[in-house]
Amino acid sequence: MQKFLIFILLLIVVQSYSQDSLRIDKMAWRDLMNIKVTSASKKVQSVKNAPANIIVITKEQIEERGYLTLQEVFKDLPGYDFAVGIPSGEYPTHFLFRGIGDVGQTKYALYLDGVLQNDISNGWFRHIGFNFSLNNIERIEMVSGPGSALFGSNALAGFVNIITKKEFQNKNQKYGAVSNSFVGLNNTYNQDFNGWIRLKNQTSISLTGRYYSSIGDNGIGRYDPGNYFQNNFEPDSVKLRNGEMFLNERTENGEALPINDGFNTSVNDYYFRTKINHKNFDISAVHWEKKEGLGSHVVGYEYFTNEDKKDYLSNHSGRSFELKYKFSPSNYISSTSRSYFISQKVKQTTGFSYTYQ
Repeated sequence: MQKFLIFILLLIVVQSYSQDSLRIDKMAWRDLMNIKVTSASKKVQSVKNAPANIIVITKEQIEERGYLTLQEVFKDLPGYDFAVGIPSGEYPTHFLFRGIGDVGQTKYALYLDGVLQNDISNGWFRHIGFNFSLNNIERIEMVSGPGSALFGSNALAGFVNIITKKEFQNKNQKYGAVSNSFVGLNNTYNQDFNGWIRLKNQTSISLTGRYYSSIGDNGIGRYDPGNYFQNNFEPDSVKLRNGEMFLNERTENGEALPINDGFNTSVNDYYFRTKINHKNFDISAVHWEKKEGLGSHVVGYEYFTNEDKKDYLSNHSGRSFELKYKFSPSNYISSTSRSYFISQKVKQTTGFSYTYQ
């Protein structure tokens, strides 16, 4: 009931608007080659002069095609091969780009306004699902091919740079807000929000957020010819970290206890980003959390924990803070200074244990 009231309130108070900008579907081929990008060489240049194969997704395309996640964007583009969808289990995602990568996809980099978003410890690709919001996005630039010389080892197969809006550049609007909500089967609920206000002296403040929740279908009724997700039993014993063998409980008849059919496909994710722009000076902060079932990658008994307080979940969180200043004394000289902090955690409620921190 509370979610329904919030939904009705947002419908009443939210003002929706659109800005005039890039419309790729209505441009001539010659104009398409002159689209300005910044990712290939870390400077502004046209697509035809960029030393890379670049695909640009504009904010209009995101809105008109109704993309909710980066996974949906990538599935519309060449070069991406997905093994499973969301939730993707222990690993953040399961896809290959240009046939390169391994479990967790460590050969493809994601940048938000030029700041790396991959896992700090192992380079896994983050924000493929609902723990990221596509609101307040100006464009997405995807570069195919090695980018390690400019963007580090994570960009071996390629990289994607997501560029957020600078609302103060819209001189015809002083404020605006957009909200999207939907509900679905399996108690699915999604709420996206983006609001901004333009102050004096070319200053703007924006707030972007998302909350997504679903209990999922728990894998019940899915195609299972190998009988992997049903009619399973707890193992006789489990080897503990100290090397000892722990005997599992059994029924009164001495039989192994059954494991519930299916697998956890629940999702409970949220994402918040706030940004302050003042001329060439930017301040941004991000906080997100991902709490998802192990999904279709593994079944319950593979991560048997012997702990009643832990479910078969992957529970990760992260936050970041960035300061950036761009100085351009002329059309030929440009300097960007940035300082940022990133923290990512595997939370204790995760239903299995990592050997690293």
